[in-house]
Amino acid sequence: MIFTAGCSSNSASNNSGNAGSSDDGGSDGKEVVKIGVLASLTGALESYGKQTQKGFELGLDYATDGTMEVGGKKIEFVFEDTETKPDTAVQKATSPIAIVDALKKTDGDASADALIEAMEGMSFETPKGTMTFREEDHQALQTMYAIKLEKKEGFDYPVPVLLKELSPEDTAPPVQN
Repeated sequence: MIFTAGCSSNSASNNSGNAGSSDDGGSDGKEVVKIGVLASLTGALESYGKQTQKGFELGLDYATDGTMEVGGKKIEFVFEDTETKPDTAVQKATSPIAIVDALKKTDGDASADALIEAMEGMSFETPKGTMTFREEDHQALQTMYAIKLEKKEGFDYPVPVLLKELSPEDTAPPVQN
């Protein structure tokens, strides 16, 4: 899974071995496009994740003729390890989705004040459904599902059966501010 985290002129690390960016953009002053990649770098699918990582690096190098630039902007990428765990992958994908949605609302202003204002009360789609940041305390809220696992004919494993859908209001922690 690949996710983009937007353009930045802030310092950041990458696993590509290319120069990082400075406060003025890339090491050569160019604006930077950051790309995030989710892969199983540890766990049962580690060998596939490492192939994904190498393939991404080689493909991007080939696609840019070795310049690691697109549209005059330097490309940086960061690999995030999903640990071969679906919940970890979802968690690591959700934050960039929220940030990209907030950056759209601020027309690219990545200052803390602008992002906080944009994210207060913001709803966005995640791999697990709609998530909303509660305005009062910035708590992330979303629908939860209570299930039980049942043995079913024709399946070699227990199958999840929905017991109850819990709305964000049903599961929201109390406001602590």
